[in-house]
Amino acid sequence: MSKRPSFLSRLFGRPEGSPQETSADAKVRAVLEEHGDQATTPRPTTFYFYGGDYQGLAKDASAEGYITRPTAKNDGVILEKVVAVDEGAFEAIEAQMEAWGETFGCEFDGWETQVVTN
Repeated sequence: MSKRPSFLSRLFGRPEGSPQETSADAKVRAVLEEHGDQATTPRPTTFYFYGGDYQGLAKDASAEGYITRPTAKNDGVILEKVVAVDEGAFEAIEAQMEAWGETFGCEFDGWETQVVTN
């Protein structure tokens, strides 16, 4: 079975596992900035994982304060937490997402958030 491209690779046309992967985060932040959002205000942010031991991942994420729920097809887990998404704050969060993906054999399919201006 072939691995499907992640949401961010489909959205931004970047190759899987490329150095452009982190630039996808920068592009999301650029869109936020275009709407007057500096990304420093904490806001609900959603993270998507598919396959692997997503139930184990959900258990660990829940212990770290994430709200968890199954995906629509019950083939993964959706995590949500109120966080800032500026580059400095998000670096540790992204490292955690990548680590969970590797530890539990899940595909980290990206994240989304809302625009916050104030």
